[in-house]
Amino acid sequence: MKQILLLTVFAVLILISCRRPGAPEPLICSDRSVYQVLDTIKMNNCSKNFSKQRWILPDGSPSTLESVYYVAQNPGIYTFKLFVSDDDFVNEYETMYQIQVNP
Repeated sequence: MKQILLLTVFAVLILISCRRPGAPEPLICSDRSVYQVLDTIKMNNCSKNFSKQRWILPDGSPSTLESVYYVAQNPGIYTFKLFVSDDDFVNEYETMYQIQVNP
């Protein structure tokens, strides 16, 4: 019984971790990860195999552009989220990128 349970758990983990061939692969690119207050921060979508994209910027505002720009007004950690998908957001994949903003 214990072996069947372990095999079932293992099979489920394999199915969860498998990504279908050609599935979107989200990736955010930036030239650096540390900025100063009032610097213009540029993030690029370097994802593969996607047809649609959407960003959530640190202030919560959305964007569907390939590259986004943001000016941090205060020091701290800022998080950029990127969602990429195949057609019509049927299968959506997410990644995030954090940067440090110093005074």
